[in-house]
Amino acid sequence: GAEANPGSESHLPGGAFEPDDLQGEAVVNASSLPNRAFYISVCDTGLVSRSSRFVIAARLRVDAPLLLDGQPYAGTVRALETARFRVSAGAHATRMQVVASPEGGDVALLLSPMSRMAGTGSADEPGWYDRAVWRSDVPGANTITARATDEGWCAGCDYAVGVVGKTAANFTLLVTVDRAYTLRDGEPQTAQLARYAKGDEARAAYFSYSVDEAVGFTVVVTVLMGNPSVYMSTSNSRPSGEDYTWRPPVGSSFSASGIRRIHVPPSDPDFCSGCTYFLGVVAYGNCSVAVTAWLDTTEALRLRDGLALKDTAPAGVYKYYTFSMAEAGGELRVSARPELGGARVALFANAGDSPPSEEEHHWPTGAAGAARAGDQGTAILIRPADRHYCAPCTYTVAVRAERATTFTVVATTEGGSSTLLLGLPSLETIPMGATAFYQTPVDPEGGPVTVSALPAHGAVHVTMSTLVSRPSDEFNTAAFDARSGRPARYRVPEATLAEWCRAPARASGVCALYLGVRSLTTDGGDVVLAVSQGGVGMAQALLPGIPVAAAAGDGELLHFALTVGPEHADVSVSVSVAPPAGAWRAAPPPAEDKGGHEGADAADTGADADTDAGGEPKPPSGEACGFPELSVWVSRDKVPEVDKDAQWAAVAEEASAGVGVVYIDKDDRRACTECTYHVTVRARCAANLTVVASSPRGHTLLAEGMTTGHDVREGEYEYFSAFLDRDRPEHVLITVEPCLGNPDLFVSDVTPYPGLPPLNYTFASRQTARPERILIQREALESMEGDRFYVGVLGETRAKFTIRTEAAESAGGDDPFAVAASQDASAVPSLDRLTARSVAVSWDPLPAELLAGEPPRGVTYRLYAAREETEGGDLAVLYTACGLAASGDRVAEIRVSAEEAAEPPARGYRPLSATVEGLRPGTVYLANVAAMVDGRDKPYIYRQVSFTTLEGGAGRGWAIAAMVLATLLACTLCTVGALIHRRRRQLRDGSLLADDGAVDMQSFVASPLTGGGLPRGGEDDDGEGGVVPLVAPAMPASLPPAPPVAAEADPAPTAEAEDPLPDNPFAVAAGQAAEDDDGPVAQAAIMESDDEDNDSPGASDPLSANKS
Repeated sequence: GAEANPGSESHLPGGAFEPDDLQGEAVVNASSLPNRAFYISVCDTGLVSRSSRFVIAARLRVDAPLLLDGQPYAGTVRALETARFRVSAGAHATRMQVVASPEGGDVALLLSPMSRMAGTGSADEPGWYDRAVWRSDVPGANTITARATDEGWCAGCDYAVGVVGKTAANFTLLVTVDRAYTLRDGEPQTAQLARYAKGDEARAAYFSYSVDEAVGFTVVVTVLMGNPSVYMSTSNSRPSGEDYTWRPPVGSSFSASGIRRIHVPPSDPDFCSGCTYFLGVVAYGNCSVAVTAWLDTTEALRLRDGLALKDTAPAGVYKYYTFSMAEAGGELRVSARPELGGARVALFANAGDSPPSEEEHHWPTGAAGAARAGDQGTAILIRPADRHYCAPCTYTVAVRAERATTFTVVATTEGGSSTLLLGLPSLETIPMGATAFYQTPVDPEGGPVTVSALPAHGAVHVTMSTLVSRPSDEFNTAAFDARSGRPARYRVPEATLAEWCRAPARASGVCALYLGVRSLTTDGGDVVLAVSQGGVGMAQALLPGIPVAAAAGDGELLHFALTVGPEHADVSVSVSVAPPAGAWRAAPPPAEDKGGHEGADAADTGADADTDAGGEPKPPSGEACGFPELSVWVSRDKVPEVDKDAQWAAVAEEASAGVGVVYIDKDDRRACTECTYHVTVRARCAANLTVVASSPRGHTLLAEGMTTGHDVREGEYEYFSAFLDRDRPEHVLITVEPCLGNPDLFVSDVTPYPGLPPLNYTFASRQTARPERILIQREALESMEGDRFYVGVLGETRAKFTIRTEAAESAGGDDPFAVAASQDASAVPSLDRLTARSVAVSWDPLPAELLAGEPPRGVTYRLYAAREETEGGDLAVLYTACGLAASGDRVAEIRVSAEEAAEPPARGYRPLSATVEGLRPGTVYLANVAAMVDGRDKPYIYRQVSFTTLEGGAGRGWAIAAMVLATLLACTLCTVGALIHRRRRQLRDGSLLADDGAVDMQSFVASPLTGGGLPRGGEDDDGEGGVVPLVAPAMPASLPPAPPVAAEADPAPTAEAEDPLPDNPFAVAAGQAAEDDDGPVAQAAIMESDDEDNDSPGASDPLSANKS
């Protein structure tokens, strides 16, 4: 009060303190010191090696502190009490925004001119709440935006601000009057962009952040609701799409709600030390965001109850966070989840401000606080009964990743609820017998809302409400169940949402949707939760390794967005058709108000209106039109609306077993890093589906019954994980079906990276020319440790494949189609009439036992062929559904009606056949047959056969054959002429002996130089090659007859072979390639004379059999 530079030895009574828990205050009685200036000193303690950053505020009235424009104020409030504040608006002010962000607990926010509050008595009286002009009462952060055009606005007046404690809470209060928000280092700041009227006018919120040191910094915008664009600049205080310096990775601002991130290193050419950076968040609809900025040297970031924070960490480096627990206390759950599943993270916590580490920490210790560590995340549960528990106090949390990765960390109190970001899936763990609570802000006018639950393990019961923050079976607006292998979705139409979001659920244009998720299994559950809003143009985010359940009507377009960073190499997007009975539920339209039913009751009365008679949920809207076909389009430049917009494309159809996969190779010139891929799925027929993006650097979560496609390079691995369900009595079947190349399958319950070398796996399957299948029997599952097992797929060659896990009641698998072709020796196509350009393929129809059932089933047989090596150098695969779709050419299709297929054959099955034409000479080919049975989703695939076409083409073959025949005829004529000349000379010379006997002009057989082999059954063959008889011309009539002489001829020798030839000499053993790479060799019989003058070398030269 008197010293201009107060210190530890000179200050007013009570006027000294050391901030604790990152904040503190001193209260000085100034009633005896009127009309005096006060001086304040802040001294650095020197306990850390870097300079301090702080915010200081002074107020002259304890009952209603004065809030300063743009300066955050940290305070506390008890349950059911109101903390009062005061703020001044200048005479020219046109806008004021007040934000109350709880760091623990739950609050409501009030704002009104002070003149309206006069005479209302205590701030805790109901009149104070009722007479406020502006109110916000939603979970989490509350925002009020007052404008000069609003009724109740008072220019140049003081305003009263009230923070109502719905529970005991710590909070941060920030008021901005016609200016940007000021960001504090490491502390999240919330803002809301409310839509006050219809129209296309953009709304924006602006933030400022000062960087005083020459170090890099990061700005993270967590989108709670809406679809904003984010821009940053140092030269423009109101950056926009027309004037900015930085923005998040290209495309992310046009994708789903989620997290936008900007990092500016000191090496950036536009980096400026000692400057102020301005951030603009621009949106056209209702939008709510939380913005956090921090320097690379910031020691700890602050966590807010239920709000996810995105961060990055180098390998082995600790990142620290703090959380302030309110006086009310309760359980605290802290979780960290990497974006790349394989980048496992460790999580530690301490009570107090001492940084924890692996060597020194309070949690995890014992069963109560044990961290549940895994590739999909880690969680710590801090309970009041724990030895180090404290409230109110600050907890310090450390996260360490085993390798560089991006992750999200979130802290949730017992009385709070985690925030699910719109359009962003989240893998959540629900403890046994517990209920976890979530909240999502939605726009009552933003379109339909869809809630999806995809259990990776166990079963869950989901309750929803907009009126109670902790919905239960007794108090809810709607509910549904989901279990492993059967994801469920609940769709709330826009009209129903407007009914749900009527007052008092709606405040400041925002409605909170609350979820309660309860585990129905004894060992808890793991479920992927997602809440999305909007129709066409609103994309749902894809996180690598996390599957998403979706549904589409006939002709409907679904949009997704995948943001990739430098840590992502090759990327694949897999879309698979879920079983037709997959859960789909639609909320009914709002019922008419008939004197009592409204809100929750109205919805409950018709919640099952969209289920069939048996209670099974029906697929989405759209009439049945056969097997659903899904077109998948991917582009990095824009959202593809038609196929021509796509840079990558795939189709999930019946022939590919309902799986379509887009592979994006890192070496593809169209690929990118630090960007967003836009994915569009169009359905032909209503369908339930699952979508998953994966990267080879992380684990992909395998959900029961879901099929996904992936790509692995030669000698590298793709990793997966799946949860163990100890409540299930079935075995677990893991199937890898190659689409190209040759992958191997490894499984382990110990190491997250099973494979070779060393021999670090529990089970392995290394097949050739057939799918990889591992059946883990129930006894083995019970002996496994931990809560999940891991899968590694090795590329023996570069390979594309699909992988699927499913429950199997029998040790041999439950689906006869999955095993019949590998065990049935008759499921082998036969080859016939092989030439250089064509081959005939025949096969037996399906046995009647595979077609049993009602109604009778017809079959469509499809013949496929492909070169053994594709144009890209990969090995073709024709023994799986995806292999037929990826590398096979459909060359023929034969339809067998249900009546024909069901009729028992009288003399055995009559083989079906078709001809493959247009082949290349001297090339190795594969052929196979797929049988599509009516009413079945999976094809019956025969066993692949291999063959090599003959050398030379068809045109060249005929030409060579003609030249050979002409040569043979010329030689014959020459021989005949020579013999006649010899006879005449002998007659003239008298040297012809009486016993010479007539010369027997023999026929001979020529080994064909082109074309097939011996005609079947000894009959003549009019095709290429074959037996060619040559007949000698008649002798001159003047020759005297010679006396008959007994002549003997050797029988024609038969072709020698190691094994007798079957009826079809070209048949190849099932599942094996032909041993002779040159293809089948034509066999020929050579007739030779026993004349002692014959010096023929034998069958290798058929022309030498002639006598000269």
